[in-house]
Amino acid sequence: VVTPIATPTLARAEIEVLPPGPVEYSRMVATSGDELWAISGGVVWHFRDGGWTSVEMDAGRVVGPHDRMTLAPDGTVWAAGDGGVAYWSSGRWVIVDAHAASAVEVDREGTVWVAGTESSCDIWSLRPSGSGWTRTSAECPFSFGGGVVHAMAVDGRGALWVGAAGFVVNALARYADGRWEATEA
Repeated sequence: VVTPIATPTLARAEIEVLPPGPVEYSRMVATSGDELWAISGGVVWHFRDGGWTSVEMDAGRVVGPHDRMTLAPDGTVWAAGDGGVAYWSSGRWVIVDAHAASAVEVDREGTVWVAGTESSCDIWSLRPSGSGWTRTSAECPFSFGGGVVHAMAVDGRGALWVGAAGFVVNALARYADGRWEATEA
């Protein structure tokens, strides 16, 4: 049974020239039984108290054509896209990395895993360090047939899985204990 909850409308008058409501949802995350976040057409949407509002990035636009969202184990909402990687905290978006991203995932230790858009397997981790974030390359050795990573997940053992759609092959790769393994699909 599908129950429509409402069509989002844009919160700011200067962007109401866009068609009202989402074109499509590229990613949604639920933070509770009556609250969820979604990205549609490069706009971040927040559903709470029975209604939708658009939520702008404070320091620039993160989401765009390669937009993704994830929910960290601690309940933090993360967004990634052409403008970088950000998380929602205290009513605003905090941008932690300005590199274009095609996927984002957070493991149970709080490490943020990011897939870039520059090459097939451009993957790095972000960890809090003092007042900033430390970026470390995962040195992924695969090309995935020329495509980019479209999805990431962390399994119950803490291994990072990445899925890519290439020009020649589709593939999955697993990163655990500092080593990569890949399988073609």
